[in-house]
Amino acid sequence: MSTRPSSPACSPARTSTCPASRRLRQVDRWAGFRAATPDKLPLIGRWPGRERLFLATGHEGLGITTSLATGRLIADQVLGRPSRVDPAPYAPARFTPRA
Repeated sequence: MSTRPSSPACSPARTSTCPASRRLRQVDRWAGFRAATPDKLPLIGRWPGRERLFLATGHEGLGITTSLATGRLIADQVLGRPSRVDPAPYAPARFTPRA
């Protein structure tokens, strides 16, 4: 990891909201895609037509905070038991063509 001073491109926005951050040094940075769906809801559940394929993706950066509910939904579906969380809004089938 680098301990070089923070990037000047980031500094104006950051230091205007948090002046004390001028004394901080950037340790690391990351950039990449965040998996997201058009309706901003994750895909959680069985993929239509594939009996043993379950998805748990598209949380758009909220995967850690929603992991317990996601895990419960997937476990309930795999085990064929009712869930305390309504799975319908997260069903991957919402993005498949309707016949």
